[in-house]
Amino acid sequence: MLPVVSAHVTHRWVDIEQLELVTSKEAKSLLAAVRALPSVREVAILKTCNRVELYAAVDNLTEGRRSLETLTANFLPNELNGAVQFLEGTDSIHHLFRVAGGLDSMIVGEDQILGQVKDALGFARAEGSLGPTLDRAFRKAIAVGKRVRTETAVNEGSVSIGSAAVDLAVRFLGDLTGRVVLVLGAGETATLVAKALARWKLKAIFVANRSHERAVELAKELNGIAITFEEMPKYVPASDVIISATGAPHVVLSKEELQRMLAKASRVEPLLIIDISNPRTIDEGVVELPGVELRNIDGLRELARENLERRFAEVQAAERLVEDDLTAFLGKTIERPAEEIARRLYLKVRSLRDKEFEEFLRKVDGLAPDQRDAVRAMLESFANRLLAEPTQALKRAARERDEETLRTAAKLFGLEES
Repeated sequence: MLPVVSAHVTHRWVDIEQLELVTSKEAKSLLAAVRALPSVREVAILKTCNRVELYAAVDNLTEGRRSLETLTANFLPNELNGAVQFLEGTDSIHHLFRVAGGLDSMIVGEDQILGQVKDALGFARAEGSLGPTLDRAFRKAIAVGKRVRTETAVNEGSVSIGSAAVDLAVRFLGDLTGRVVLVLGAGETATLVAKALARWKLKAIFVANRSHERAVELAKELNGIAITFEEMPKYVPASDVIISATGAPHVVLSKEELQRMLAKASRVEPLLIIDISNPRTIDEGVVELPGVELRNIDGLRELARENLERRFAEVQAAERLVEDDLTAFLGKTIERPAEEIARRLYLKVRSLRDKEFEEFLRKVDGLAPDQRDAVRAMLESFANRLLAEPTQALKRAARERDEETLRTAAKLFGLEES
């Protein structure tokens, strides 16, 4: 298993404005840039609205990290150079496992991230940048994520940005019963919003999306009404809440547009707009309009903190589970080079043993079958005992990252791979 170095820009270190500077970078070009670095052999990129993480399996950990640091310094805006967290070795794998388990998410225990880790694995495989080290690490991370959700209750309650956005609306308005909600978008996150809204007895729910067919599908699931973006001026004035969860790379509702839509509306309560898109799709200038309140992903951080406190016991249980799986994974993967050398050594000894046994039989006549079996068993036992201590020493060297001992052992016994 090659050592792993990783670079991370996440919601933990930066706000939504800074995150947008990174998440706007195209995944394919980022992956290609890392793949071209000296010492890098494998690359995977995990890119969501709350994080961009690069994982690289490298020949040399020091050189690989130095190359990754240089790349990020040149690739990212100056204001983000101090916001990148670098991890290496076990710490990188541990972080990946925690991410897949939803333990590093803004909404602790959220389920969406597990699918995003799967997507990252599939993307790296499709781009040809995956190798045995990262393939094993990501597949194990996915298994850990599933186990966390099966064996703990860490994902009970509000477990997505979508459901947290609805909770934020409830906190602001007190109750959503009888309210009118407009959802912008019909993708994965918007669907999570809509499902969280479904538990409320809303007066009406409208779904607007660039692809009207998808809006129709989602609205049908919710017993709502699908509208086009062009029809928004008709429905915005009647809405109590607008939740934007689109995948659009641009603003879909400007200050001027909203001002025109509300010009003739007589509202008693403020219009709450929650923008959980990344990049943001609601013009921040709308807060200057009377009776308009705007919240974005940064506004969910307080809810996230409360969520963490509420689930503290389950989070602790999940952390222990991750630690256990990490130990088991590293025990297997770290010792793999030693096991391969030991396997080749055993095959070589077995071949010599068999040749010596055949030579012995040619020299000694008249042995009964049970006598021949006894001699073979003795030789096999001797070989196993002889190899037991060197095998343990090789595994120790692997755990201690003593590559010199592993190379020396392979050379000493003539086991180098051709």
